[in-house]
Amino acid sequence: MYFRHMYANAKPKLQDRVESWENYCNLFRVILHGNVNMQLPNEWLWDMVDEFIYQFQRWCQYRGKLQKMPSDEIEMLKSCDAVQ
Repeated sequence: MYFRHMYANAKPKLQDRVESWENYCNLFRVILHGNVNMQLPNEWLWDMVDEFIYQFQRWCQYRGKLQKMPSDEIEMLKSCDAVQ
């Protein structure tokens, strides 16, 4: 909920974007590969997948706007191997 609020009401920084993405990846790892003994409503599952896709789309848009990005963020993106 924290990251969803941040995307909706604030301009997330690079670190916020990375933490948000990692948070969703970890959530899906637990759901897909963990021993989860619960049933979630279809609406919740849809919302999680929808938000995951939304944040991926926003990441791609953010990464594509290099001309408007501060030079320190560009350097951080270049130095990070995990950023594709």
